[in-house]
Amino acid sequence: MTPGYDPRQYPPPGPYGAPPGYPAYPQPGYPYTSSPATSAQDVSQLNLLAVFHFVYAGFLGLMGLFFVIYIVLGVAMATSGGASGGTSGGPPPEAIGGIFAVIGAFAMLLMWGKAALIVWSGISLRAHRRMTLSFVTACLSCLNVPFGTALGIATLMALNRPSVKALYQETERALA
Repeated sequence: MTPGYDPRQYPPPGPYGAPPGYPAYPQPGYPYTSSPATSAQDVSQLNLLAVFHFVYAGFLGLMGLFFVIYIVLGVAMATSGGASGGTSGGPPPEAIGGIFAVIGAFAMLLMWGKAALIVWSGISLRAHRRMTLSFVTACLSCLNVPFGTALGIATLMALNRPSVKALYQETERALA
C-alpha cells in the first residue's frame, strides 16, 4: 500500500499529483472543503422562488373563482322549486342543485386553501424560516402539472443545498 494513501479518499490521487480537472493541492486527493457558506446567490434564488410562489398562488386563487359557476348553477337549480316538472323517477333537481353547490364550494375552498399555503411558504422562503413547511408545500405543488411541478422541483432543489440548509439553521439560531 502506498504511504499516505487512504482507500476511502475520492478522487484517488493520480500517479503524477492531482487528478485531471483538479487544481494542484499540497496533499493529493479531494480538494479542500470549507463549511457551506451562504452566498448572496442563495438569498437571491430564495427571494425569486418566493416571488414565483406568490404568482402561482394568485393563479390558483383565480382558478378557485372558476368554481363560483358551479355554486351559482347549483343554487339556481336548488331554488328553482321543481319548475322542470319531470316525473321520470330520478332525483329531484333541488337535490342535484345542492350537490352541485356543495362540490363547487368544496373545490373552491380547496383551491383557496392551497393558495394560502403557497403564500405562507413564499413568506417563509423570504424570511428563511419554516423549512419543513416549504418542503411539504413544494411536494404538494408537484401534483399540479406543469407549473406546480416546475415550482415544486425548483424549490426542492434549492432547499436541499447545504448552503441553504446552513442559512435556515443560522436564522433559527438567531431567533432562538
